[in-house]
Amino acid sequence: MPGPADNNPAHLTGYKNRQWLWILSATLFNLLFEYSGRGINNLFQMPFLLPVLFCLYFSLFTMIDDVIVRFRLRDYHFLILAFFYGTIYQFFASGSVFFRPGVLGIDWVALIFINLVMWASLQGVLTFYFATRLFPRGPHTPLLGEQDWIIALVVNFIALVLIHIGGNIPAPKFVPLCTGTVIIIIAALAFRRQVKKVTWRSAFLPFRKSNVLDLVCLFSIALFLVNGLVLVHDPVQPYTTIYNATAWRIDLVWAVSVALILLIYRLIKGEPIPV
Repeated sequence: MPGPADNNPAHLTGYKNRQWLWILSATLFNLLFEYSGRGINNLFQMPFLLPVLFCLYFSLFTMIDDVIVRFRLRDYHFLILAFFYGTIYQFFASGSVFFRPGVLGIDWVALIFINLVMWASLQGVLTFYFATRLFPRGPHTPLLGEQDWIIALVVNFIALVLIHIGGNIPAPKFVPLCTGTVIIIIAALAFRRQVKKVTWRSAFLPFRKSNVLDLVCLFSIALFLVNGLVLVHDPVQPYTTIYNATAWRIDLVWAVSVALILLIYRLIKGEPIPV
């Protein structure tokens, strides 16, 4: 239960400021990852993409922060949650599921890889650990009200539409669209079921730093900077986005490495990674 200090307006303001800084940190970490593959040259080729991506990530992490606090989420919940918003982004932002279509017109390898290895691991749990490492959470109240949620959803939707238009994403055909809709609904229902098990009754999980995860975060940032600033001379277009081939391959290998490190760390420690 909140103590007297938690009801103090100045104390609550400090918590809210820390939450906004958490969201900003998560956003910047993911923008570094984005431009690790795109390269600094992409800033000049597509100058309007950066603010759109910022709005997409910032609004997404604003909603995720609220959900984490509201429902006391643990790291494993993002295996399901990533399938929800990751599938939406793959269908309408990157279009990555359409370029090597398989059963039901979808590239299932891309769908599973991007949702679990990237969205759930590198751009999910590791990102949230990084942000929480900088700005540890307290047992505070959710950041957003109903109107705030509407604003965040609208901003995210507009950014998604702009990326879709700018990326010339192929329109999904009927069967893949139906398949994607079913995946999104199943993920939403599965997440809702899991959330019911982790409500306000669950104890607040205080942050515990990890030297291993600190090193993974620092190495990730260094790698993203080197890739984005140095390895910028071999652009390719694997999907609808131009990446620098060498940097992009390194990013893929590192994303798999991060997922494996998080899995092994989680199994050895036997406790949730703080998000």
